[in-house]
Amino acid sequence: MIDEQKMRELAEAATPGPWEVEQKPNGYVQAVGPLRADEYCGSSWVECFEADADYVSAVDPQTILALLDELQNLRNDRDSWSEQCSQRVQDAVDAYEKLEAMTQERTEWRVTAENAEAAVKQARIDALEEARKHCDELSGFLLGHQDRMGANLIVSVRDSIESLKGKTP
Repeated sequence: MIDEQKMRELAEAATPGPWEVEQKPNGYVQAVGPLRADEYCGSSWVECFEADADYVSAVDPQTILALLDELQNLRNDRDSWSEQCSQRVQDAVDAYEKLEAMTQERTEWRVTAENAEAAVKQARIDALEEARKHCDELSGFLLGHQDRMGANLIVSVRDSIESLKGKTP
């Protein structure tokens, strides 16, 4: 486990970058940063060198690899969450579109039912009107043949038919 706070403190205490590598005549290699004023490292240059040495010793390959692994794990987690979020958003869009289609279908069915109901009502009125006309014809026929009782019965049926036209089934 990397002590992030300690790494931060060491990095903040070290000479700010960019650092460069210098090849010394004696074969040594030295990493150096820009020269710092005393305000960066305290009262002596020794403190600056000690801060840089502490920082360099803390940033070993194992630590860097652990940080890179952690970074990669975080990126993988981010990508996974991003995919899951994208899928959830797509699921929500699909559900919304399905709901919209079902709402449209329900509206179409309601209109169809209303139209069918109106057509049935009109067909009933038309049938009753047709029956009333036949009653009138039959009544006239019966009166022409001196059948007043039959004609009265037919008129009664016709009146019943007429009253049914205004009522809904």
